[in-house]
Amino acid sequence: MKLSKHQYQDILQVLTELNIPPENLSLVKRKGRIRVIISGIDSYFEFFKRKSIAITRDGLQWKDVAHYELNISGIHKNVPAWIEVILEFRIWIKGSEKAS
Repeated sequence: MKLSKHQYQDILQVLTELNIPPENLSLVKRKGRIRVIISGIDSYFEFFKRKSIAITRDGLQWKDVAHYELNISGIHKNVPAWIEVILEFRIWIKGSEKAS
């Protein structure tokens, strides 16, 4: 998976909103998954966009299907859209800051 420019900007926007310096951000790509690590937070946030093709309910057409697989420090979750990835990312940071 490639991290698009708008995805990177969305991640930086969350950091800015939460007063976290961008230099604390580290992105690591491993086996197609992008792991987000922030200095000072012991856990990690990882995501991957899964793409597939499915047949419609009426059985007449194929359609592209995509969702994001999240791994938040070993807890797996699927979300249908990028905006939900960002919401989960924000929740992860806020929860990690309280734990620190």
